[in-house]
Amino acid sequence: MGVSTSPKHTLPSRIELENQIGSRTTQTAVIQESLRLSTAIPGNLPRLIPPQGATVNGIFYPAVLTSVSLANRIMHNNAVVFPSPQTFDPDRWLGSQQRESEKWQFSFSKGPHRCIGMNLAYLGMYLCLATFFARFDMELFETDEATMDWVDHGITCLKSTVKVMAIIH
Repeated sequence: MGVSTSPKHTLPSRIELENQIGSRTTQTAVIQESLRLSTAIPGNLPRLIPPQGATVNGIFYPAVLTSVSLANRIMHNNAVVFPSPQTFDPDRWLGSQQRESEKWQFSFSKGPHRCIGMNLAYLGMYLCLATFFARFDMELFETDEATMDWVDHGITCLKSTVKVMAIIH
């Protein structure tokens, strides 16, 4: 889950979430933004060029053992597509920004290579998030902005551990 110490973008309270049962808008925005910030696929997603070749950004690539790839983290950190990419901002998945954000959401890949378990994964995220917020109050514990810095060692990972204290109701 994405974490923010910014007062503008705090997670909704348990009562706010309970009031939104039947409307998954806020929950969906939180899940999409969390997926954008936490890369499930740590490296590149290589694709072979089709037999007829392919043109990408005006450059023709022949099919002779040519592959192209893109790391999700690079796309999800693109400031042109996602302004202030290091900021946890679920609002980018709401209103007029929603369609453009969804166009560039690569957490489960795209097209014929899309994860076949995507819908099951979303179901699990919705159920876990709703259950967690219904049963616990949360607060950051020994965690600050520096905790969320990324390190790239061929795969992306956090520099340190994010800690959250859950308090049972």
